[in-house]
Amino acid sequence: MASLRWHLYLACAALIGGCSFDKGGMPAGGGDDGGIDSAQIDGSLAIDAREDAAPADAAAIDARADAAPPAIDARADATVDATPDAACPGTGLGFDPANIDKCTVPATSSDLTLGSGTYTFNTDTLALTTGSTDVAVDAAAVAQTGGGPMVAVISANNITINLTATLKVTGSRPLVLVGLTSVTINGAINASAVGHTAGPGAGDAAACASPTVDGAGFGVDGAAIVDSDGGTGGGGGGGGGYGAAGGTGGLIEKATGNPASAAGGVANGGTTLSPLRGGCHGGSGGNNGGASGGGGGAVQITTPSLSLSGMVSANGGGGAGGPLAQKSAGGAGGGSGGSILLDAPAITLGTFARLTANGGGGGEGHVDNNTFGGTAGSDGRNNDGNRAAGGQGTNGGNGGAGGANQGGALGGQLGSQGGGNAAGGAGGGGGTVGRIHFKTAVQVGSMATVSPTAQ
Repeated sequence: MASLRWHLYLACAALIGGCSFDKGGMPAGGGDDGGIDSAQIDGSLAIDAREDAAPADAAAIDARADAAPPAIDARADATVDATPDAACPGTGLGFDPANIDKCTVPATSSDLTLGSGTYTFNTDTLALTTGSTDVAVDAAAVAQTGGGPMVAVISANNITINLTATLKVTGSRPLVLVGLTSVTINGAINASAVGHTAGPGAGDAAACASPTVDGAGFGVDGAAIVDSDGGTGGGGGGGGGYGAAGGTGGLIEKATGNPASAAGGVANGGTTLSPLRGGCHGGSGGNNGGASGGGGGAVQITTPSLSLSGMVSANGGGGAGGPLAQKSAGGAGGGSGGSILLDAPAITLGTFARLTANGGGGGEGHVDNNTFGGTAGSDGRNNDGNRAAGGQGTNGGNGGAGGANQGGALGGQLGSQGGGNAAGGAGGGGGTVGRIHFKTAVQVGSMATVSPTAQ
């Protein structure tokens, strides 16, 4: 359209006088020139101007469109980045903790210091007490990332257990201590079984009985066995298995029918302690014999910096002896040690640090004419790597010693007949060691105890 006007100007110049146009679009001489008026031409030029200007407008639109994504991205990034930090208290650890998601760590803004005395933490109720006094604590029950039992998590910025303090752990769940900055243990953490009472998080059927998961870790119950004189005595129960196999239960003298000894539980579980769980109980004594020793509990300590000069124990319980009231009853198998996991990139063990997951001793059998019941096996030892003693001292078969650094779990002994050919009661097998795992390599001094050896 713009070129049409230039053509008209050139034509007018060629006709000498040029051309002029009125507002009605008629030539100055009054004749009709064909109906092209200035308004149409001027309007066309305006349209052309706008069309010519369109690219600049498009560029502005493009510029705005190009500028929009960064603004959207910035808002999205701010939302995505800010939310996890606000919702994940465990982010402050600086690493992903074992067995639990960092976002499930209980929120905390304080330190936890246990002064002189005995404290008890129940992993079911999540209550921390000393005597009759409740102690404030940030705790929650949390699912494990790899399955397994729920765990009880205590979190604080810094956790300190003083030299004269003991934290006794009870309940059915394993314990996870999370120190977002540090954990210092100068005193003791006790997650061990006591006799038949299992430690916190001791292995359940899913961990200890299933042949498709971890193996048959429970010790087998002793049987009621008939001897050649017609009397009935009890075989010893097998010891609990975990880090190795438990000890076998003993048989009675003059047994008939070629009975098999009660087997100890097989080795089961994994070296990395994932999922976190405790040890496996032993088998009960035969002929209504002693109660099985409980499996040791499970403790995990997660922190960027761990200093440990005190004690952490997760030992198995001793099997009970054959009861006096039953007559000629077998002793029970000891429970296996549990689990200790030090989940820290920086670990310092003091000169006399003690970490133990030893097995409990098997119980002694009982003979009918004896005036004393069989002696219980000892619980796994807290202070060193020696075996826990099996029950002994009356006329029943002795219980087998529990496993430790000193050696593996031992089998229960033969139950001899008593006076008047009374049927014997056999000893229970010792429980085996549990498992200890360090997240990083640790220098263990010659005076320190780690039993069994960390994997």
